[in-house]
Amino acid sequence: MILKLQEIQNKSLLAITKVFSPYLGMKAKSKEKRFSVELRDDFINLCKYNSKTKKVENLIHENFNLEDSNKSIFNEGDYSFYCEKISQILRDENLLGQEVTVIIPTSETIIRTINIPVMDDETLLIQTQDIEFWNTFEGLSDDLEDKQLSYQIVSTNEESQEFEVLICLLENSKAELLHKLFKEAGADATVFEPKCFSIINSILSLKKENNEKEFAFFEYGEKENYLITTTKNKLKFALNNVSKADVVLIKTLETMPDPSGPFWSEVFERSIQDIRGNLTEDEWISEKGNKSAVRDMYVHTDLDLSIKYIQGIQTKLPEVKLKKISLNSANENQSIESENFFNSDVIKFDKKIIKKFSEGYDLRNENYYPVIGAALRTLNPFKIKEPKNVKYRFNFYHLRERLINNRKIETINSLMNSLLIVFLIIFTSLTAINIPQYLEKSKLLATHATVVNSYNALFEEIKKTSVDVKMMEKNKNLAKKINENKDRYSQLIFETANSVPRGVEIKTIEFINSEATIYYEGHALTDYDLNVFIENIKTNIGDPDITMLNQSVVSPQTSTTDNNEKVNTLSLRNFKIKVNL
Repeated sequence: MILKLQEIQNKSLLAITKVFSPYLGMKAKSKEKRFSVELRDDFINLCKYNSKTKKVENLIHENFNLEDSNKSIFNEGDYSFYCEKISQILRDENLLGQEVTVIIPTSETIIRTINIPVMDDETLLIQTQDIEFWNTFEGLSDDLEDKQLSYQIVSTNEESQEFEVLICLLENSKAELLHKLFKEAGADATVFEPKCFSIINSILSLKKENNEKEFAFFEYGEKENYLITTTKNKLKFALNNVSKADVVLIKTLETMPDPSGPFWSEVFERSIQDIRGNLTEDEWISEKGNKSAVRDMYVHTDLDLSIKYIQGIQTKLPEVKLKKISLNSANENQSIESENFFNSDVIKFDKKIIKKFSEGYDLRNENYYPVIGAALRTLNPFKIKEPKNVKYRFNFYHLRERLINNRKIETINSLMNSLLIVFLIIFTSLTAINIPQYLEKSKLLATHATVVNSYNALFEEIKKTSVDVKMMEKNKNLAKKINENKDRYSQLIFETANSVPRGVEIKTIEFINSEATIYYEGHALTDYDLNVFIENIKTNIGDPDITMLNQSVVSPQTSTTDNNEKVNTLSLRNFKIKVNL
């Protein structure tokens, strides 16, 4: 029963979404207040993007100045420390109570690509919510235990009728710990996305044309080493093998006056071995039939300085143009091309931020563009098209499905309330327009009520008069009847006297004219005298009703003579006779 109701609810939401999606999506977005955070063990980056003004309003970096280098955001013992730090920053930036998009280090995630059969939206929604569906794919089931799974369809193969699906996994405990941390700090973390996709989204936000969206992204450093290539509607994620020894060599390279020679050439070759292979694999046939491949590769590192290493990589990959993203290109090494965020038509910055970075606020400003890309995210439960190129929308939030469903219901309820208010306004307007006509008809109705009351009063009077007339007619008929029967009544009295024998005495006579009956009540000495009286009545007066004859015998009484002898006196018979005239 619960599953049936859930299915009905999902179908209803899908139907309403298809009809009102643009309006509902914009309405949901207008209520969302969100900022992004990259939280690491020793620092925090924060960005606030206002979707209404289309400007970045907050952009800060703050070091925690750790005395203990072993502190970690995923260590429960350090929970209170990070909670107090974050709460103070949110309070200072006036961001308490807002929602947060949290950047998860790519090294903390698992990224896979699988193919699934093509299916409609409703079936896809039902299937992907069941963990058993994902367990059926070889090589994926071993990674699902105690993990949050987020997926996105990146392409469709029409020939094989399959979706190419990109899957990201994160340990449940880490997502729940970060959610709890921000909740107690005063914000609601509702989006958790891998850092690599925050960076890719930031790069895409600078692209104007679709043909500019084929590029590679190379990340290297002590913890994160991978290569992402994006071509058309595909994305490929590949780990890059950079050992700890190579990281030491990269750091040492920056101190060398002339990093040339066979030794460093071998270091560069070893670094690009995986890169070159992946770039070659990602060649494709363009629409014109020409063979093409990635020509732009963006680079990023968490190392403090590695300009010479990038220059060395560039010499080994002459067919690929290496680029960096910057907030202040004037501070970048001119040997590496840079794309400046401040020149973007999509992302605008508050004047204070532009001034701060133009004055050389932070030479390591490439650390900001992941958090800028993440700040462009919205929850967007209705999946409407946005002006920003936020292509990848992974989310490790453990309650995301429930949250999205609740957002849809809240927005639809808000829409229904808005429609109700519109109808009320229309109704009120129509009522106001028709008030003069209403008042005129009200007067007519009031007059009508007076006429009706007068009519009712007259009708009641007529009814009363009719009753009086009927009563007078009845009395007249009664008087007429009495007058016609007075001679008969006198005759009855006369005939009664002639009908009473010597042994009968009449005490009362009751004459009921309306029933044409007469009642005789008295006593007789003997039954014989009573029978004689009845026969006389039958002969002279009318029909005695023998069934209605009531009689009773008075008990004999005794008397004493002069000789003291007891003598019985005669017994009397009381009677009441009904006679029908």
